[in-house]
Amino acid sequence: MIYIILSVFLFALPASFSPHYSPADTAGFYTEVADYLSAHEQNKTFSGNIFIRKNDTVFYWTAGNADFATGEDFSTDSRFRIGSVTKPFTATLIMMLVDQELIDLDAPVSEYLPEIQGTSAYTTRQLLAHTSGLPNYTNLPEFISTLEDEVTMEELLNRFIHLSLDFEPGTRFSYSNSGYVVLSAVIEAVTGKSYKEAIRSMLIEPFGLENTGYETSPTEAGIVSGYRMQRDFEEALPIHMSIPTGAGALYSNGPDLLRFWDVIRDENYFPEEYFEKMTIRVKGDYALGWAVGPVLNRRTVGHAGGINGFATNFINFTDLDEEINLIILANLETAPIGPIARDLSAIIFDESYQAPAVYDEMEIDEEILKRYTGMYNVAPNFDIEITIEDGDLFLQATGQPKFELFAISEHEFFLRVAEARITFE
Repeated sequence: MIYIILSVFLFALPASFSPHYSPADTAGFYTEVADYLSAHEQNKTFSGNIFIRKNDTVFYWTAGNADFATGEDFSTDSRFRIGSVTKPFTATLIMMLVDQELIDLDAPVSEYLPEIQGTSAYTTRQLLAHTSGLPNYTNLPEFISTLEDEVTMEELLNRFIHLSLDFEPGTRFSYSNSGYVVLSAVIEAVTGKSYKEAIRSMLIEPFGLENTGYETSPTEAGIVSGYRMQRDFEEALPIHMSIPTGAGALYSNGPDLLRFWDVIRDENYFPEEYFEKMTIRVKGDYALGWAVGPVLNRRTVGHAGGINGFATNFINFTDLDEEINLIILANLETAPIGPIARDLSAIIFDESYQAPAVYDEMEIDEEILKRYTGMYNVAPNFDIEITIEDGDLFLQATGQPKFELFAISEHEFFLRVAEARITFE
């Protein structure tokens, strides 16, 4: 089901934050997005909610199901894990603590965590900007096997804090979830509260985010079901949220993300100087808790997130006559949210894009599939291995996960995790 919502959100907002809904002069825009998402839905490459706020009007589309077992539909209030979109929340809380003079962005982290070895080498600012050099603990070989294990902050830090830095702090950008675990520990040290309690009592509740929180369990938090794509939608692998903590443990929904953005953009609620600090590029296309790279040659402030069962993209076009917000919330971890965000942006700005082709999937005899297995050298130092598992064909490229191929014909196959086709000649 894909539709537009024409009523106000069901929570009280200060007048300056109230979204306005109107279908006037938007039929073409709405229909084009609906057709685009319908193609993804037919290909089983997207399930979730889309919000676009343009000229103070909020549009809403949905595709797929909140629960494929029961056929439950989404609503505007549906809650999703947001993965690394947690990082802007963590960065905002850090800035609030800077404003209270509890944290100095350029002081060594050892000032707040004196008992943790090695924290004198980098600053809070470098952790926020991913320039600390800390190895990313989610890349460690044992990470996948420990996803379900509840850990204390000390136990989580001990997984990576003793490792040598990848580079001298401040000299390079390298995305590291480890840095945001350390930031979570800093928040706990200076507030005397757990990260979960600090983010709730100091940010979520004061900002009026009624559908945002730190997940204790999906059922308790009221989160929609999360999936991964194999032959069909399968329940995602479980993960305990003590593992991602301030790097990725929050859930939210479209209305709350829009409200969060509005609050930190309003200097009556959040000092403008701190918003500017968070959104000025440090290295690469990253600032302090926010990505600031261009989309279709237009400046954006935003963040993407991926976690078991879910994928998110939160993009805000800031250098226009009026800001435009795009929120993609998928309960399918393999949803290609990057290409979807690019294409939806092209629709918003009336630029060219390639709509996804709708494929009619077919079954191919395993004896035919066996002819395609093997290792293919595509480029120097880049190979693609084709294998069969339980009668299905899989592709794995150098340094990448394994993904299933789906047949269009006896010789042509497509991927659901990317806009790509494979032809065997």
